[in-house]
Amino acid sequence: MRDSTDRFAWRALPAVLTLALLLSACASQTVATGVRPVYQGARVTQIAIVPFYAQSNFSLDAQPFDRLIAHYESATQLWLERVGFDVIGSRAFRHHLTELGLWQAFSDGVSLRNSLAGYFERRGAHQTASIEVVTLKEMAADNKLPATNLLFGEVLYHSEGICRVDARRFTDYAKTTVMADAPDTLPRPCIVSHFQAKLVDAPSAQTMWFNRSMREVHTGILDEALSSETIVTTVDLTLGSKAGLHQLLPPSSDAHPEQQSATSSP
Repeated sequence: MRDSTDRFAWRALPAVLTLALLLSACASQTVATGVRPVYQGARVTQIAIVPFYAQSNFSLDAQPFDRLIAHYESATQLWLERVGFDVIGSRAFRHHLTELGLWQAFSDGVSLRNSLAGYFERRGAHQTASIEVVTLKEMAADNKLPATNLLFGEVLYHSEGICRVDARRFTDYAKTTVMADAPDTLPRPCIVSHFQAKLVDAPSAQTMWFNRSMREVHTGILDEALSSETIVTTVDLTLGSKAGLHQLLPPSSDAHPEQQSATSSP
């Protein structure tokens, strides 16, 4: 995280091109959001968070990248706990499988390298017998997983740099906020946070719920606090919108609307 916009100028063009390509790809891949019809009556109390992934390191070194992914995981766990789910965090998930000597097998079998939107989906009347589907089904059948309901997350894009275009030009679910201290016109210093998550029923390896959101915050000065706040807001919007995970809570645990997005948008 940096506090000088000049330091980001060299990354501006690659960032814009990468963002445009990502948004174009997302726009061309139509995937239903919210709870899937077959699970509309399902009730979920416990969720295990599978370690999140990204298709790019966003020009970050290993340690800053790991901290970024961990921040998205932490924000997700906090939201789930706040609305009433019993949560097994990503570290606990990995520790559980490591203790059983199965973490490497899980990592090899459920190695997600493309958009999360395309995984654990039916194609017509049948589900593709891909390696991640087979791995989940086998581990669930052998009672090796710490929970039945697994939450996968992908950080599609994250950057602190210069925005030369408004993300709303590329996708209808992008939300842009222009802070009071931001320049009047583009280009502007900005934070871009793009995230998607999917809840999967492990025994069937089928998607129960899916959603995604994108936040673009234009500001005058880039700082760590604003970046952190943007991540939390993006996660809250993904999990707690009208298509949010709260729909799967038992009636006695349903969150009030104000709990679904307790963090206000920056």
